[in-house]
Amino acid sequence: MDIRKDHARGIVIRTITQGPRGLPGPPAGVVNLSGTFDFSDVAAGEMLIGTCLAGKYVFRVSVVIDSEFDGGTVLEIGDTEGHARLMTSEVAQPGYAGTTFRTTPDHRYMDNTDVYIYFPAGTPTTGSGRVIIYSF
Repeated sequence: MDIRKDHARGIVIRTITQGPRGLPGPPAGVVNLSGTFDFSDVAAGEMLIGTCLAGKYVFRVSVVIDSEFDGGTVLEIGDTEGHARLMTSEVAQPGYAGTTFRTTPDHRYMDNTDVYIYFPAGTPTTGSGRVIIYSF
């Protein structure tokens, strides 16, 4: 994305890079953390996705449910100080296959911080999904 000011007219001009299907692409410098998870990860209660580096701003989190989870599975995305800081269990519904859930958490990490997917409840025998955390 290119932002410049036209002082003569008092306006801001923003050029957006086009992504697939003509949608705006991510800003330059975007760092993605991603991981896959399935029903066998739930028993541990948490799974490390990766480390968000100091100063990075998390602007979007996506969870894709590839195959539905059974057994009352609940999931949240966050860190050790806020298990649902990036995505709450009310947003992510792992019982719906083929669905993508998104949040825009608007959070900046001041220190290198491990980010996890937490499973506060559930005893599933099926289910798989993916998580992507976008930051810059």
